[in-house]
Amino acid sequence: MSKTNDPAVRAVESERDYVSSLHEFLAERISEARVHRASVLKAPADSAGEAYEREIAAERLAKEIGRLEGAEKGLVFGRIDWTDGTALRIGRIGLYREEDDLPLLVDWRANAARPFYEATPVHPMDLRRRRHLRIEERTVVSVSDELLDGTAPTDEDVVGDGPLTEALSARRTGRMHAAVATLQAEQDEIVRSAHRGVTVVQGGPGTGKTVVALHRAAYVLYAFPRAAEEGVLVVGPNARFLDYISQVLPSLGENDVVLATCRELAGVSTDTVDRFDAARLKGSSDLAEALAGLLREHQAPAGDFTVRVGQELVRLSGEEVATARDAAVAAVPGHNAARRVFKELLVDAVTDAMQRDMGDVLEQIDADTEAMTGLDLDRFTGAAQRRAEGVADSGPVHELDLDAIRADLLDDAGVDRAVEVLWPRLVPGDLVKALLTNAGALAGRLPRAARSGRPVDRRRCAVAGRGGEPGRRPARADVRARRRRRGAGADRHAVADDRPPMPVAGDDAGG
Repeated sequence: MSKTNDPAVRAVESERDYVSSLHEFLAERISEARVHRASVLKAPADSAGEAYEREIAAERLAKEIGRLEGAEKGLVFGRIDWTDGTALRIGRIGLYREEDDLPLLVDWRANAARPFYEATPVHPMDLRRRRHLRIEERTVVSVSDELLDGTAPTDEDVVGDGPLTEALSARRTGRMHAAVATLQAEQDEIVRSAHRGVTVVQGGPGTGKTVVALHRAAYVLYAFPRAAEEGVLVVGPNARFLDYISQVLPSLGENDVVLATCRELAGVSTDTVDRFDAARLKGSSDLAEALAGLLREHQAPAGDFTVRVGQELVRLSGEEVATARDAAVAAVPGHNAARRVFKELLVDAVTDAMQRDMGDVLEQIDADTEAMTGLDLDRFTGAAQRRAEGVADSGPVHELDLDAIRADLLDDAGVDRAVEVLWPRLVPGDLVKALLTNAGALAGRLPRAARSGRPVDRRRCAVAGRGGEPGRRPARADVRARRRRRGAGADRHAVADDRPPMPVAGDDAGG
């Protein structure tokens, strides 16, 4: 049998020609984008606005060039053939030509590419064949087909072991590579999950947690425009790990990604390494629970609230303070954010108390006046008659301007000082320092550290806090607190469910 009659050789030559044409088309796209960017940068700008628009356009084109160039290596890696004879190539990005009905190349994240990962002989998803291409540089060197519809192989099929076997036996390079060509159905399910919250990828060492999480990030950037606008932050345990994974997302056409370690985010550096037991304690839930408990001690744990309004002192009982505290904690996450709500609720309670006191005083005046003169002031003013007729009372002439009083109290320095006594503003690092440098606090809240006889070295503790209690979720607040936070705060909560999901990988670099 000659080589030209060998199905494997014919398939390789056919795919090689197609892949070569794809690279030619990609090179044209890159060249056009470069020329366009150069012309944009050369264009005159007659105003600051035009100069800004020019820079935005140039930046957008630079990103497009980077996206296209990043996909050159391993541009195409698969093909799917439907039972009706339609065929699509699957690759790292999508390529289209206006005059063609079908795309030249389908982005692996598009819905049209889903059968490439999910089809099985049990559920073929109308596919006859799935073909994997092995490419070196820009040349197809082999193909491997999987027949999914139960039909017998033909002279056009090259049934082989598949790419996963080759990937597992491939030589290690010291860098993590994209697994987009070998994602298994279970992994693809995680990558394409419709869940719009936090996604936690769990598994043992070497099971692919990290690579799946990175592909999840690439999918999120493709499927959720808001995520693409904001970009992605990948946090790793150390610089070596980040270097190891640094090429995965760019090779998937995503360059709007920032890689950072916790130390870099915290803006601190250390020149020593913790003992194992100390490091383990700092990374455990015990420390988080101890900090949460210490935080609660700074959130109006007890006591009443007294503030001067004009010449009068208004006092709120400890029960009223506790009610405001609980509502503030449930309203928003974060200690300092909840403090603002707590202050607003206390001011609401103070104005309500003033209104009640004013009503009590006026009722006493009415009673005293009637006792001395026999004159019913309500009847005299017609208020009682209006109530008897069911007409809405326009309100007494002594009605307080509660909105003005509330605004004045919120801006009053004395009110803020009184709130600070109950619920002080905190800096996350200071709270950690207060715990780790206080032997009594350690003994009470971290008995493991106290029993060791060796205090935790706070100087080695890199803290990147958000000013909130760990694990606290926002909940529905008091009606008036919600009314107070209309505007920016309400808008933020309204769009919270539209935020795209982000991946969280395990803590071992081998995943």
